[in-house]
Amino acid sequence: MLIATLMLVGVATFLIAFVPTYESIGIWGAGALTVLRAIQAVGVGGEWGGGYPTAETKRKALERGAEGLFTKPIDFVTLRNEIDLLVERAA
Repeated sequence: MLIATLMLVGVATFLIAFVPTYESIGIWGAGALTVLRAIQAVGVGGEWGGGYPTAETKRKALERGAEGLFTKPIDFVTLRNEIDLLVERAA
């Protein structure tokens, strides 16, 4: 599934290079760009789901919490939980 999402983002990014300008086709150029950016967003959402477990499991046991911290969106609760986990493992 991770390969499919990477391809989705890659193909959408490639096609963005060929979107005509507003002067060429008018509002359809902006619409095409918007649709391709939405496709990229769907692909990135899939990459988060596959990238996090991959980053977590490919590290040594003591480094997993620290590496996993940088692969997902950081909010206050997540940051606090990761710091608690690192402190607990260090003790």
